[in-house]
Amino acid sequence: MAYKVGTMSREEISRTALAQNVRIILEGPPELILPLALEEEVEVIWQQEKAKYNLYEGFVFSVSSYDETRIVGRFVHYRHYIASRQSPELQEIMQIYPLGISGLCICDKNVLVGIRDTKLATYGGYYECVPSGSIEARAYMHGEVDFVAQAMWELAEEAKIGEKKVQEVHTLGLYFSPQDGTYDLGLLLRVNLLETEMQDSDSPEYPLLQWHTFADFKKKLSSPEVKIVPMSRVLWGHASRNL
Repeated sequence: MAYKVGTMSREEISRTALAQNVRIILEGPPELILPLALEEEVEVIWQQEKAKYNLYEGFVFSVSSYDETRIVGRFVHYRHYIASRQSPELQEIMQIYPLGISGLCICDKNVLVGIRDTKLATYGGYYECVPSGSIEARAYMHGEVDFVAQAMWELAEEAKIGEKKVQEVHTLGLYFSPQDGTYDLGLLLRVNLLETEMQDSDSPEYPLLQWHTFADFKKKLSSPEVKIVPMSRVLWGHASRNL
C-alpha cells in the first residue's frame, strides 16, 4: 500500500511500519529547481532566518511517497525548506517534507542522550536521543540513499563512536511529525563500548552528551519540567517495550 505524504494525523506523531530492508529511492531530477521569482522570495526569507539562527546551506531529502518497502523523494536546498516553513504559499508549491534519521543508541541498559545547543533553530536546550540529523546528499550512492551510512556519520560526528563499535542497526519505522511537516526514519543502534568509553562528551550540536540508564531516562520522560524533543519521546516509547 502506497501512502501520500503529509496526510497522517495532524495532532500527534504517527508511525508507519517498514520492512527491515527498506530502500530510499531518488525520483526525477536530483534536486528541486524553482523559477527565478520564487527563488527571490526564498532568498529574502532565508536571509531573515539566517540573521536569527546558525543556519548553513546544504541539501535535505524530501519525501514524495512511500510504502513499507521503499521511500521515494528528491534532494532540495535547505534554504527552500526553511522558506517553506515560513510561507504556507511556498510550501503549497514546493511540497517539501524532509526526511531525517532519529536514533536510539543503546549500550547494555543505557541510552545516549544529548542536550541540544540553545542557538539551534529548533528545540534549542531540549534533550534528544542520538544520533539525529537530516539525510544528506553525500548518502546518495550506487543509485540509492544509504541511510545506515548516514546514521554512522551522525554517530561519529555527534558522539565520536565509530562504525566498528556498532553491533546492530534495526529499523523501527517511519515517523511523521505534523507540527514540523517532517519525516524521521527511526533506528535502534546497539553499540559495544567499555565502561571507560561511556563518558560525558560534547559536540557542536550538543554541549553535553551523557549515557543514562533506562530507569533514569524513564524518570526524565515522566518529569513535566524536563524538555525532550517529541520525536525522541515517541521513539523511546515504541522501542523501550522490547529493550
